[in-house]
Amino acid sequence: IIKAFKTTFPGQIILTPQPKKNYLTQIKNFLKTLPLQQLKYCYCEPGTLPLKKADYLLLNILHKAGIPLGVFYRDMCWKFDIWNPDWSKAKRKKMLKKYQKDLTLFSQVGDIMFYPTQSLAQQVQIKKSELILPPGGDPSFFPPQSQFEKKSIIYVGGLNERFGSEIIFKTLELVNRQLFCPI
Repeated sequence: IIKAFKTTFPGQIILTPQPKKNYLTQIKNFLKTLPLQQLKYCYCEPGTLPLKKADYLLLNILHKAGIPLGVFYRDMCWKFDIWNPDWSKAKRKKMLKKYQKDLTLFSQVGDIMFYPTQSLAQQVQIKKSELILPPGGDPSFFPPQSQFEKKSIIYVGGLNERFGSEIIFKTLELVNRQLFCPI
C-alpha cells in the first residue's frame, strides 16, 4: 500500500514513526512537525494487536483538524475463540475490551472503512461509508469457474501456530478428503 501511495503521490506521503519502546514520545515529536494544514487525507491500517495510546492521540488530533481518515480494517481474529488459545480468560477479556475500544475509535474518527471482504465488513458493523477492496471485493477479478479443469486451493499468507495455522491445516485436510482438491 505504501508503495502504491508513493507512486501515485510522489513526494506527498508522510509516514508515521513505527512503534518502538518510546512510541508515545515519538508520536508527540512527530505531531510537533506535522503540517496539519497541508494534509489532505490520512490512511490508517491497524496491525493485528490493539492500538497504542500514541495511535489514539494521533488519530484524534487528525480528526479534530478535519483531516479525512480512511481505515483499512483487515483482521478480526480476536473476535473468535480460536484467537490466541494461550491467553487466560482475564487476558482475553482485557484484550477484547481493547479491540472493541479500537472499533469505537474508528467509528468516531473514520470517514470511510476499507475491508478485504464483505463478510468482514458485516462482522465489524461500523456505520460508515465502506469499500471492499479487490480482489475480495471485485468478483470480476476472478476468472470464470469454467476456466479451471480441476479444483485446487492455493493459500497465500503467513503461517504461524499462534494465529491458527493448525486450524488451517486441519481445514485443508478436510477439504482435500471431501472435495478431492489438491492443496
